[in-house]
Amino acid sequence: MERRSPAPQRRLLVVGIDAATLDLVRPWAEQGDLPRLGRLLADGAWGRLRSVPSMVTPAAWSTFATGCNPGAHGVFSFTERLPGSYEERYTSGATRAGTPFWVLLNRAGVRCTVVDVPWTYPADAVDGVMISGMDAPGPDAPGFVHPPSLAADLRRRFDPLLGTGWSDGGIGDLVARGRLDAAREFLARRVEARTDLCRYLMEHHPGDLLCVVHTEVDRIQHFFWEFVDPRAPRVLAREAARHRDGILRIYQAVDRSIEALAAAFGPSHVIVVSDHGAGLSPGSPDAWIRAVLEHQGWAARRLAGDPVRRAARAGLARLYRTLAPWLPRSVTWRLRQRGSAVARSVAAALAYEYDWSRTRAFCLSASGEVWLNVRGREPMGVVEPGEEYDRLRRRIRDVFLRLRDATTGQPVVEAVEFRDEIYHGPFVERAPDLLIRFAEVAPAALALDGEVIRRPRQAPSPRDLSAGGHRPDGMIVLAGAGVRQGVEVHDARLQDVAPTLLYWMGQAVPASMDGRVLVGAFTPEYLRAHPIQTSEATGPARTQPGYGYTGEEAARIAERLRRLGYM
Repeated sequence: MERRSPAPQRRLLVVGIDAATLDLVRPWAEQGDLPRLGRLLADGAWGRLRSVPSMVTPAAWSTFATGCNPGAHGVFSFTERLPGSYEERYTSGATRAGTPFWVLLNRAGVRCTVVDVPWTYPADAVDGVMISGMDAPGPDAPGFVHPPSLAADLRRRFDPLLGTGWSDGGIGDLVARGRLDAAREFLARRVEARTDLCRYLMEHHPGDLLCVVHTEVDRIQHFFWEFVDPRAPRVLAREAARHRDGILRIYQAVDRSIEALAAAFGPSHVIVVSDHGAGLSPGSPDAWIRAVLEHQGWAARRLAGDPVRRAARAGLARLYRTLAPWLPRSVTWRLRQRGSAVARSVAAALAYEYDWSRTRAFCLSASGEVWLNVRGREPMGVVEPGEEYDRLRRRIRDVFLRLRDATTGQPVVEAVEFRDEIYHGPFVERAPDLLIRFAEVAPAALALDGEVIRRPRQAPSPRDLSAGGHRPDGMIVLAGAGVRQGVEVHDARLQDVAPTLLYWMGQAVPASMDGRVLVGAFTPEYLRAHPIQTSEATGPARTQPGYGYTGEEAARIAERLRRLGYM
């Protein structure tokens, strides 16, 4: 197959904004608060971008990179189940199958710079520079930077982002301590540092593709959404007044970054994309799922330890559940510290363990996922495959769709999907049996056919402070040669990004991609002059077969996700 190199003037700037939503971007852009994004919306094509069904970071950015649905690239969440076990292991870029678009462009002669795209560890050996995303154990990990010879110099020059201050971008502990201004400033500095890093790379290691992802909008929205959404519980009027602009400030930092990168990169095509949107969260969806499964008799909890110790821990847990809503955040933060004896006792009392012999359906660490305990598939399975399996999953879907907020009467769940309905490809069997998508509600209790279901308190974590969650619709904006101006693109999906940018860079689209070129973004003249071409499938091979985290690396990943409120 003949490889066509793009014309020299075809340069592409791809800016990812994790969790950016048009619900906020458009009104702020129209008011002049986001001038660069406002110009891109006016001069280019834009639209809502449908995320992957789970709306979680690992699956979404893997789909962005490969143009494939999770059933084809194999990454569904932060963790994956070990075959034949109830245990989980953390996923990474090495878990992903499929070929990312920057590797395809690289093969076609495009020198690439890729910075901080989630689920890209270890970095691909591209002609150019690649810095892994948040799935890297740390900036000192082998494979964090390619080429490795740049790692020490970049860590030294950009210490707040890549060195001792790299950590994870998590702000959960700062929020829990009540240091909201410090949390916002921390995120703004990270955006600025990443921008400086990209400008340095463009100056000293120039290329034709710059792809960078800013994750800070997602972080701020998780913990500050209550200040912009009147439906959120818990927030005080004076807190809302003081921190209402917190989310906007981070969007503005990203807007300035786009301006600076476009100026440094020079004349180019520009794509701005988010992996999912944002909105009100029900708070710890997995806890609600467990409560409903228990209520219906589909799950049973195992009580560990001797009766006296269980009783003492249960009393401590009841006390915590009673006091926690009224305690200052600084106090609950201290109780959260793992070195505290109180924290260990509370965590032990509130930890959830299944009695597998009496459990027919369960969820683990990934929110919204429900597995059936199938005989022959799970170690202690009790559900017969076939007719019983189908009957149970239909009953579970029916019950969750009937759930209502006990106070408002609003539906709590907007969709329950079976894995074979939403995924296709060689890895579908690694997906959960059902995926539950909650509506934008924050219920204190659920109602089901007149009965009230209350959520059992989980071990305290930053997730308890997160009023913001993920929503299905992200955003995409394209501006540059051949793009229609000021038009809305309809029915765009996240898997369409990779084939669209390959096409825009003059390359064929692999037949293995699930996405399609967003032809509605381009002028008829451009489409006639540049017909879409396809190439043979790239195959499902793993990027780094056999790679896995060490015990120490897995512990670092676990702590990072905990601080972010994901686990």
